[in-house]
Amino acid sequence: MVTRIGGNKPKKIDVRIISATNKEIRKLINEDKFRKDLYYRLDIFQINIPPLRERKGDILLLANKFLQEFCMEQGINIVELPEEILSIFFEYKWEGNVRELRNVIQRSAIIASQRGKNKIEKEFLPLYLQNIEVDEFNKYININEAESYESGLEEYLQKIEKRIITKTLEEMNYNKSEAAKKLKIPRATLYYKMGKYKVGGHT
Repeated sequence: MVTRIGGNKPKKIDVRIISATNKEIRKLINEDKFRKDLYYRLDIFQINIPPLRERKGDILLLANKFLQEFCMEQGINIVELPEEILSIFFEYKWEGNVRELRNVIQRSAIIASQRGKNKIEKEFLPLYLQNIEVDEFNKYININEAESYESGLEEYLQKIEKRIITKTLEEMNYNKSEAAKKLKIPRATLYYKMGKYKVGGHT
């Protein structure tokens, strides 16, 4: 039941509330910076979403999704995110999370379109991204251009993910716990993907 400001008649409403935060709410409660009673009214079902830097496998999918969406909205034709650009994205920490990735894609697509290019180039990225070292990512990706796009984007990205997982497992001597830590994914997720790609003896 709510009563409008200035009114005196309560009104019944039916709502669902979704709240989000990047703060440690329990810590704020202990510091008297967040109301405990409000927290327990909201705390019915929690979904914890790791930051983008901890789920790097999503970067490839999101970057291509944002590029396609923006090109369709603006009526431009930027068809490619080269491996060099994906390498930079993989190495960067994305402190601004998914929103920062979207902004970078939009900015780069606009510059590429203005310069008559059909792909994102390194010089179109913000300066702080142009200085990212890419050697770490390049160790994992070794797919030639013909192989990359013949079978479509989704299969191409799966090939990259499989190679990253395989290389990481080899480097960690197939220690799943250490490999999961380096990939920054839950161990259960690693087991699932090993089974999916038939890596490391999983079938």
